[in-house]
Amino acid sequence: MKICPGLLVCFLLLAAPALAQSDNQASGDSAGPRCAWKEHALPLKVFIEAVPQEAAAHRQDYLQAVQDGIKAWNDVGIGGKPVFEQTNERREADVLVSWQLPPNPSAAGFEQKHIFTTGGGASYSVCAKSRVTLIIEHWARHQIPTGLLGYFVPVPVPIPNINTENLEQRGTDELRVIATHELGHSLGLDHSDDSGDIMYPVEGQKFIYYGIEFTNVQVLTEKSKKNLGRYYEDAWLDFRLARLAAESRRPGQSVRSGNSASALVELAGKGENAAVERLLAAGQDINGHDDSGWTALIAAAAEDHPQTVALLIEKGAQLDARDNNGYTALRYARAANYKQVIDLLIHAGARY
Repeated sequence: MKICPGLLVCFLLLAAPALAQSDNQASGDSAGPRCAWKEHALPLKVFIEAVPQEAAAHRQDYLQAVQDGIKAWNDVGIGGKPVFEQTNERREADVLVSWQLPPNPSAAGFEQKHIFTTGGGASYSVCAKSRVTLIIEHWARHQIPTGLLGYFVPVPVPIPNINTENLEQRGTDELRVIATHELGHSLGLDHSDDSGDIMYPVEGQKFIYYGIEFTNVQVLTEKSKKNLGRYYEDAWLDFRLARLAAESRRPGQSVRSGNSASALVELAGKGENAAVERLLAAGQDINGHDDSGWTALIAAAAEDHPQTVALLIEKGAQLDARDNNGYTALRYARAANYKQVIDLLIHAGARY
C-alpha cells in the first residue's frame, strides 16, 4: 500500500530502499552471452544443503522458503512443464542452494549467485551448473525518523565496524522473496526495472506513513512470467540455429544447407512458424535459398505445412521461385496432392 501526499514525498519514499541485493556471478554474467539451459535439462534438479546448526530454530521455515520459490517458478513453467525438481543427491544437482550464516559484515545482506556455462549459440551460452548462496544474516534495520512534511522516511544507515550484535537473522517471508529472486537468476533471468517484481534488484522497500510501517513486497508478476517464456523461446531458437549451422558444415548430413538461408528453409520445412517469424524479423531474406535451390516457401509447401505457407505468402514470399530442378512450391504441392497448400498458392496467384 502506497499513498503519496505529493510527488516530492512519493519520490523520496520510493527512493529509500532497504538492504540491496547483489548477484555476483561467475561465467554466464552480463559480460558474455546470456545463459540458458537446454530443453532436455529441464526440470533442473535442485539440491538444498542443510541449514547451519546456528539457525536450527528457523531450519524448517528456511527450507520451506526455498521450496516455495521452487513452486512459484514451477507454477509458471516453460512450455507447460515445471522447471525445477528437488533432489536428495547432491552430486546430480544442476542448482545447488547453500547457506551462509557466520558473522560477515562485508557480505551480510547480500545474496551470491554463481553460474557455470559451456558453449552455445551466438546469443546464449548453455548453463551447466548453478550455485545459489543465501545469506541468512543481515544488518539490523536502523531507522532514523527523518522529518518530511510531517511524515517519516526510514533510512537504513551503514555503520562502519559494526559488531555482530547488530546482525539479525532474516525472516521467513523475506527469505522467500530472496530465494525466488535467486532461483529466477539460476534460470538465466536478468533484473527487472519494475520495483514490484520479484526480479527487481533491491529488496522490499520499507516506509512509514502516519506512523505505520509499510513494505513493498515484490511478487512474481505477469511481466517476469512472460519474460521467462520469451527468454527460452529465443534461447532454444539460438541453440537450434547453431546446431543447424554446425550440421550444414558436416559432409553427409541430412540438413539441406550450406549458406545463411539454410536455417530459414529448414525451419519452414518443419512448420516451425514462431522460429520462422523470428528469423524474418531479424532480417533474414524470405526468398533466400539453400544449395538445392529450395526457398522457405518451397520447403513449407513440399512438407505440407499450410500455416507456414500462409505465413510466408503474407510476408511476401516469391510464389514462383524455382529450385535447381526447376520445380516451384505449387508443383511440389500438386505432386503430393496437398490440397490446402495448393488452394493457398493458387489463391495467392501462383502458377504451375
